[in-house]
Amino acid sequence: PEEIAARAVAGRTAHVLQSLPEGTQAEQIFIYDLALPEDFAPRNQDGEVGEHRLARIEDVAQAIEEGAMTVDASLATLDCLLRRRWIDEDACEGIEALFAPPVLA
Repeated sequence: PEEIAARAVAGRTAHVLQSLPEGTQAEQIFIYDLALPEDFAPRNQDGEVGEHRLARIEDVAQAIEEGAMTVDASLATLDCLLRRRWIDEDACEGIEALFAPPVLA
């Protein structure tokens, strides 16, 4: 609903460059935080999301570490966890490079 979406707070922008079987993918991921009411259940409407899950921070961190989340979801989630200091920054050495604008040659 619009009244919930209006409360989204901008995070950072992640810059991703990766090789895929289809070719090179270069994208920017604009990250937003949105606290949801306890009685709200998000619904996938465009096929972009595999599932929504309520989980403890340590379980989320483990899912990222195990590769259970997509690259995009992992980066957005890590950004939120780091900015809120819910996980130790030392556990994500080098991640700051993903939030720096790419150097164009």
